[in-house]
Amino acid sequence: MLVLAICFSSSSVNAALITFTDRASFEAALATSVLEDFESLGTTSTSQNLGTSVSFGDVTIANPGNVWATAGFGATTVQVGDQNNRDTLLTLAPGYNALGMDMGLLFSGGTINVILKDVLNNTLLSQGLSVTDNNNLGTASTTFFGFISDSADLQSLTLLSGGFPTIDNLIIGTTEKIPEPGMLSLFAMGLFFLRRFKMSDKV
Repeated sequence: MLVLAICFSSSSVNAALITFTDRASFEAALATSVLEDFESLGTTSTSQNLGTSVSFGDVTIANPGNVWATAGFGATTVQVGDQNNRDTLLTLAPGYNALGMDMGLLFSGGTINVILKDVLNNTLLSQGLSVTDNNNLGTASTTFFGFISDSADLQSLTLLSGGFPTIDNLIIGTTEKIPEPGMLSLFAMGLFFLRRFKMSDKV
């Protein structure tokens, strides 16, 4: 009887990324999730300086020109973003392979250039995302982007400067993971040797 052992080399398997533009579909794919809507900041003025780095649970948002919270400039909800034209870095604590949020630009629609990396420092995404004005964030006209890595957990998302990127309703989560290539290889080898062992008992 022919026994086939299937082995995968991690060097030949590329990390895959699933991108969502619909929040409901993104959330339906998650096994666990945590939402941060920034409303706890209670911003009553046009803007609030949060410093160069601020943490919201397992997400840290950093910007060398300061992270700002705003409920002005047309915003309908409290949002977090850049007001000094510097790159904004979102870093996740270990254990999350899903990240999503409403995205906008402070004064008008346009493009946010982003770089998404996993914990192995692989660049999963590096491109421009078309978004609306920030006054649509949190409404039915919002621009949503969600990302799920089907291999390594996510590490960071950089929002490159230009147009003053703003985010709201940030969500991190986990999905059912696909086994790592090395684990698939060990599993297949285990099945092979178990079969050989059983066959030798019958001789």
